[in-house]
Amino acid sequence: LHLHDPSGRDQKLAVDTRSTRRLTQRKFTNAPRYLQDYSLHPEGHSLVLIVRGKLFVLGNWEGPVRQLGVRDGSVRYRLPRYAPDGNHLVVLCDAGGEEAFEVHPLHPGRSRRLKGLDTGRPLSVAMAPAGGMIAFTNHRHQVGVLRLKTKKLTWIDQSPSGRITGLSWSVDGRWLAYTRPQSQSSETSRIY
Repeated sequence: LHLHDPSGRDQKLAVDTRSTRRLTQRKFTNAPRYLQDYSLHPEGHSLVLIVRGKLFVLGNWEGPVRQLGVRDGSVRYRLPRYAPDGNHLVVLCDAGGEEAFEVHPLHPGRSRRLKGLDTGRPLSVAMAPAGGMIAFTNHRHQVGVLRLKTKKLTWIDQSPSGRITGLSWSVDGRWLAYTRPQSQSSETSRIY
């Protein structure tokens, strides 16, 4: 910017602008540093990743990295898990300020949000081998099973002593195993 005086003198003005523009522009970051979670495809040829709260799918040997879900904005994703058929995945999303499970197809199609369920804040997720349902633990020390098609949520157990961990389905999907602390003062757990 210059200040022009009609007498013919020109003076350059020093202007100091305070802007957040540089901080809001897109930038390339070191993705491994911001890797939050991942899940391997049932056939082992690709991964689903959560990097800086965004959802990505990439092939292990070839192909481009694809971003699923909301590309920009304040939406964050957590705990992605491939379905056993490998055609879709289940992930937690906080769109609209309320965290809910979403089912995302890997091929063109619309994602489906399973809203209206009181799941608490899920801490771990395990997909059933037959597909169609997931087991999860939450911050209230509960274990729940959610049927994805019907949105039917069944609470299986709740620990008065601490966090439930180690969700694992049997091969046929009929049984679910997990560890539950015996008491608050004890450092031992039982497998249920």
